[in-house]
Amino acid sequence: MQTCTTMVNNFLKHIILFFTLILGIESCSSSTSDYKEYMQYIAQSENGLTKTKTTMGLKISIKYLPIDYLVYNEIQSTDKTKKVKEDLYKRYENSLTFMLTFSPEKDKNFDVTKVGISNYEEFSERIETMNFNFSNFITLETEQKKIIPELTQMESVYGLVNKRNILLVFNKKKIIDDIRIIYKDEIFGTGTHKFLFKKKDLLAVPQFVF
Repeated sequence: MQTCTTMVNNFLKHIILFFTLILGIESCSSSTSDYKEYMQYIAQSENGLTKTKTTMGLKISIKYLPIDYLVYNEIQSTDKTKKVKEDLYKRYENSLTFMLTFSPEKDKNFDVTKVGISNYEEFSERIETMNFNFSNFITLETEQKKIIPELTQMESVYGLVNKRNILLVFNKKKIIDDIRIIYKDEIFGTGTHKFLFKKKDLLAVPQFVF
């Protein structure tokens, strides 16, 4: 017959084993080496890294781009050495990067840059604004501060697609609270849009191992 001490010891062993297994599962799920799986995680709205609003037939999406994603994509055209990766991580470590996308609403087909445009002069002015002055319309806000992007850059597509991507880079060293991206739409006239990114979601992004 087991003594009380033996029973307690066995119980404690089972508890330790249980939590070891749980920690092991969490550890495995916190990283991935599958690029497709990693991108699916970022894109799935339930993970809190991609936000979308639709108005006036226009879909406005904003996606958080983790440092692992930025480094991986940049080294595809460079020498994949450890030193290169380390330098890139240092370059990005004090910034937060997002991708803002304008696209037609589902089942609609039009070039978003031409919405509400009646002549070439207006079109040219809009493209210039989206290329060089987009920082006038966007801010990142936390409980402590409000900052404008240090870089906004529209992707060059040469009219081949109907959507437009604009890269947003903010100079911010740490994620210490929830983040709101505020977009005041003076380009398409759809009003002010607020996108909330929760700290817990930004910090829960799996590590991409490559």
